[in-house]
Amino acid sequence: MKHRGLFNLYLQNNKDYSQAFVNRYGEFIVKSANIIFGVNKKEFYSNKRWAHMVMARKVVTNMLTHYYNLHPSVIGEWIGKDRSTIIHNGKKHADWHRYHNEYKEAFNTFIEFVSDIIDADDLKDVMATTVLEKSKDEMIDYLRKEIFLLKQKLKDGNKITN
Repeated sequence: MKHRGLFNLYLQNNKDYSQAFVNRYGEFIVKSANIIFGVNKKEFYSNKRWAHMVMARKVVTNMLTHYYNLHPSVIGEWIGKDRSTIIHNGKKHADWHRYHNEYKEAFNTFIEFVSDIIDADDLKDVMATTVLEKSKDEMIDYLRKEIFLLKQKLKDGNKITN
């Protein structure tokens, strides 16, 4: 259920959706980290850098960023980290997943475990109470701005290469 496209970009930039998701599933996710990684709640939220704790936080933050499209600021606030840490983890995710077998296995196991509980119907409920409360015109305006910015980036990129 990896999200792609402009609507998903809208979701990722919607802090209300992200906050509603964390409020609804945060406790479950921490308990899941305890089951999969052996990291209790206190350790999960701590600043300790022990390997199993770091792995749990990396996997959780990347799952929330890449799989459920949560806003990095909301994730960072929730786990007590700066949003730049969440963004950095997100940028490194593809490399870790490709070249680090332990990370890849942990990430895939965690996604499978969590997604068995958080199903599409639950996500529709979260979206219905946050995203869909926004007016249709507001969402369309946001998507038009994103399309315009993407076109500008493409135009600017073509100028540089020509």
